[in-house]
Amino acid sequence: MRAIVIERFGGPGELRLDEVPTPAPDEGQVLVRVAYAGINPADWKDREGLVAGFYRPSFPHILGFDAAGTVAEVGPGVDDFTPGDRVFTTSDHGDGVAGSYAEYLLVSAPRLAKVPPQVDLASAAATPVAALTAWQALLASERGDLQAGQRVLIHGGSGGVGSFAVQFAAHRGARVAATCSAANLDYVAELGAECALDYRAAGYRDELYAWAPEGLDLIVDAVGGDTLPGRLELLRPGGRLVSIATLVADGDIAAETAEAETMGVRKIFAIMDSREAGRELAQIGELLAAGAVRPPPIEVYPMAEVRAAHERIQGGHVRGKLVLEIAGE
Repeated sequence: MRAIVIERFGGPGELRLDEVPTPAPDEGQVLVRVAYAGINPADWKDREGLVAGFYRPSFPHILGFDAAGTVAEVGPGVDDFTPGDRVFTTSDHGDGVAGSYAEYLLVSAPRLAKVPPQVDLASAAATPVAALTAWQALLASERGDLQAGQRVLIHGGSGGVGSFAVQFAAHRGARVAATCSAANLDYVAELGAECALDYRAAGYRDELYAWAPEGLDLIVDAVGGDTLPGRLELLRPGGRLVSIATLVADGDIAAETAEAETMGVRKIFAIMDSREAGRELAQIGELLAAGAVRPPPIEVYPMAEVRAAHERIQGGHVRGKLVLEIAGE
């Protein structure tokens, strides 16, 4: 099969198209013919070796955490999927298995969900990691535990994770504020943010205080670094900050967690958990099919332009998501 591989960690120039053996499914596994692979910020960090501490990589190394396509073959013990099913999934790449930048992807069946007929495969491929990260950050009881009527700030509301988070929060009945660049203010408002803030503008914090004078119930920080200074001060007593892992700009997690405790709030460091991915993706798929949530804007890159896609995602400030076309629809 054709796949995008790297032979060593490094810059976008390490990415190349090659032929590698097609895997075969074992017990509990499904072989997916990939139509599109989602491109995430985690991919360039993986390419540079920044996530190697989470698993044991081998070379040639195939990147990719998101995919949508059709079931090609199922392994023993798989009863919920049959060849030809349209599916989307997070890959097993975080467990050291080859990723989704390839014509075929081997994945554990519990991570798969069927794509509703109303959803195209490119949109489905743009969904798993971003949507699951947002879903869990907001709704998991040990993370955001968001309730109707609460006030939540999504920091980075126009990106892949942020655009899903704004919509999920609004759909849950929360009151939503979101930060973004000036060019994306209308976009995040259309997604459901009643308070859209240009984080580069002087006085945006005053706007936020006026909107939530008693403080925020929840902040979901999808940007990281020092882009939201004094963020704990924005929370009401008992409020929560869910800080999504960037792997490159997460600061002193222990120190901020301790500081939050002294202020009577909570800081929660969050990494996407794939244990319930299939079940959660099925719920998200229902929202997409019903039009209750819309996929982010998508830019499609052919396999031959994967280096350009990586340069784009590594540069940041992408509205929505990038996807890599493998087999297409």
